[in-house]
Amino acid sequence: MPIIKGKSPLTTAETLAFHTSKKNRYYLIKISARAQSEKQRGTTDDEDITVKIDNTEFSKSNTQNGLINSPASFNGGKLHNKEQIIYFIIHLKTGKHGLMEKKCG
Repeated sequence: MPIIKGKSPLTTAETLAFHTSKKNRYYLIKISARAQSEKQRGTTDDEDITVKIDNTEFSKSNTQNGLINSPASFNGGKLHNKEQIIYFIIHLKTGKHGLMEKKCG
C-alpha cells in the first residue's frame, strides 16, 4: 500500500498528488491529523482542516458551511490536538489524482 505524507504542520493548503496504476477500482484512503483548539493556539479561532479528493468535497448536508465539522474534516475544538483518523472508500480511475487538505482558522 503506497504511503503519501504531507507537510507537518500544514500552514494553509496542500495538494498531494498520487497515481493509481490499477484499472478503475475502489481504493481505501486513510488520513490522520491533529488540530488544536483556540486555547492551545492562543487565538480566538479553532484550527480546522478539510479534505477534498479530486475536487470532490465531502460536506455535511443542510449546513451553512458544509465542510467545517463534516465527517471529512478535523475540528480543533473537538480534538484538542489529539489524533483523528478518517477513512475514505472511493472509486478512482487509472491515472493522476489529488488529495487537498486545507487549513481553516
